[in-house]
Amino acid sequence: SYKKNKPRRIAIFSDAHALYEPTLAILEDARLNGVDEIYSLGDNIGTGPNPKEVIDLLEEYNVKSIMGNHELYMLNGVDMFKEHFDRTGGYRTAQLNSAWTKSKLSNKEISNIKMYPKTIELMLGGKKIILCHSIKDFNTNISIINRREFDKVIQGHIHFEDEEDNLYT
Repeated sequence: SYKKNKPRRIAIFSDAHALYEPTLAILEDARLNGVDEIYSLGDNIGTGPNPKEVIDLLEEYNVKSIMGNHELYMLNGVDMFKEHFDRTGGYRTAQLNSAWTKSKLSNKEISNIKMYPKTIELMLGGKKIILCHSIKDFNTNISIINRREFDKVIQGHIHFEDEEDNLYT
């Protein structure tokens, strides 16, 4: 008998920033809508009150996550992002937030975060797509992804929706 392939349903979100309730709402909505794969574009932690709970929730829902700048702050400290903070401000706040966040996570959760890739490439509907936290290097602000290599580039980081050619934020 002929069996049609079920279309692949994915969900993409970004910048949960350790906010448990909104993250749970996104994940439950995806589950209720029959989503097969869920991707986070990073910054799962950072400024919110529930880093451990959010990381555990992402694992429970089998979310594939990308490394965001807040994960890098927590893992490596903020000093390696001097140029970024010179441009954007927030050095002391990021320093305090990342230290507090790290104190709330177990070694297992930190090990899981260390495994986050910088990008994920997908083929969807015959289109080559790359998921990233930011198309630009955090310090130099120079593009680190060649957009011409992909049909779509999907990034988080900026906290507002935008579309420019094949770049979706």
